[in-house]
Amino acid sequence: MAIAPPSFGKFAGDLLVGNFGDRRINAYTLGKGNFRGWLRDVRTGGPIAIDGLWALRVGNGGGAPTGGDPNAVYFTAGINGEQDGLFGTITNAGG
Repeated sequence: MAIAPPSFGKFAGDLLVGNFGDRRINAYTLGKGNFRGWLRDVRTGGPIAIDGLWALRVGNGGGAPTGGDPNAVYFTAGINGEQDGLFGTITNAGG
């Protein structure tokens, strides 16, 4: 789970919850926990789906090696049946 950074448009400040089972990242309001939608792939318009999704974290803007872009959500996943690891970033492509 992570709080979406200010750069995440309509989801800015929402709680992002990564689901291992359906591979999606859901957004919820912090105050009441209302479902707001999924993070979406700008190419397909469908929900982003990351096989074996494990964790989400927003960069803190600090220097290397523990900082990261404060406008990005970083993720880890266990791909290939959790035999391999994947580290990646998600950023807002606009809107």
